[in-house]
Amino acid sequence: MVQLAVANTQTDNIGYAIQRLMTDESRAFKEKHVNLIVQVTYQQDYQLSELFVHLSSHQTMGQFMMSKMGVSQAVANGPLHSNNWILVFKALSLIHVLIRDGNSPRIMAFLSLHQNLVNVSDFPERANIVPGSKTKDLLQYGVYLQDKIAVYKASKMDLYHPDAKMHFKDPKNVSEFLKNTLNLQKLIESGCECKWVQKDLETVPVIQQAYRMIVLDMLLYFGMANEALISIVKQFYGMDQSDKEQALSVYKNFEKHLQKTIDFFTTSRSLATEWSVDIPEFQMPNMEFLETMHKHLASES
Repeated sequence: MVQLAVANTQTDNIGYAIQRLMTDESRAFKEKHVNLIVQVTYQQDYQLSELFVHLSSHQTMGQFMMSKMGVSQAVANGPLHSNNWILVFKALSLIHVLIRDGNSPRIMAFLSLHQNLVNVSDFPERANIVPGSKTKDLLQYGVYLQDKIAVYKASKMDLYHPDAKMHFKDPKNVSEFLKNTLNLQKLIESGCECKWVQKDLETVPVIQQAYRMIVLDMLLYFGMANEALISIVKQFYGMDQSDKEQALSVYKNFEKHLQKTIDFFTTSRSLATEWSVDIPEFQMPNMEFLETMHKHLASES
């Protein structure tokens, strides 16, 4: 009975914190409410399904809804499926916070089984509106989070782990390393597509907090991608033929999206001071090696 009472109290506390965060006012999250939700993701005895039903349904009877309706049906009652863009933006942002600051492997494993949770592609239809800048930002944010989940599902790699960079800096399995680098590039490409209106980034708190997390993600990804290219240069001549061709694809992808990445960080840098984010001037890798790779592979064919 005591354990049940504690569990019910925790459930109510989480439900209250989510309710306080999921308001239709365009303001940033309060840290105390976010911290409570983040901490619970590390408790292995806490069911994440209940957390997401809380987030999606605004109700405290999570277990009841799960048993009667299931996660996919339950979400239709909550902010993720609201016709208010602020509520949907906040719901996606909270999921992003949990991916970044919570027990990321556990969160991502759950989301891999329930990818539709972040699919908000039907928002313009249910809100009965012609998409404006905020709606377009919202739709791209949903796609970005879907891409994050898809990449985790493919690689099972926790990119937020302190040692994650070593997978790209000092790879042990070349084929796996190249596959993971291509997945990483997909995330960079997806992040670059978040071309949100400068005025909204400067004046709308809900959009600011989401974009700030994307910028922090992109800094992480780009740093890892740079390490990956350096590793390719070091190991290229010792790779087998199929890995060399894959390495060439990685390098060509980087060149293809390089200008978009530079443009993304140029936009972000103008807001970085206000957001307390340090965006360095990146030292770009030597793209002349791309021609060297082409010539080497042609000579071996």
